[in-house]
Amino acid sequence: MKKKLFKAKIVCDKLHLIVTIDYSDLTYEKAQKLSIITTDTKTEKNCKLLFVINEENDLEVEYLYNLAVLFQSFIPIPLVWDIIQENNSGNLDGYLIIE
Repeated sequence: MKKKLFKAKIVCDKLHLIVTIDYSDLTYEKAQKLSIITTDTKTEKNCKLLFVINEENDLEVEYLYNLAVLFQSFIPIPLVWDIIQENNSGNLDGYLIIE
């Protein structure tokens, strides 16, 4: 089975963290580790999940949707997601920006 890796930069206040998610073997316990990052998120903040499309990745729409649902499951505020084109992303597949 081909591994599906998603590498994202999480930006929240002073926190700048790069995480890699192995989506081909994702369990509830592994997803719970991601929730630690956003447990103190205030409800008045805005949250954006930006998927990067470039020549190096082949993200499918179903894959993007499932990842958006995963991130929304541990973020207590509404999540807006979009697809952007960026050629200098530094091998990132996306950004989670909480401001």
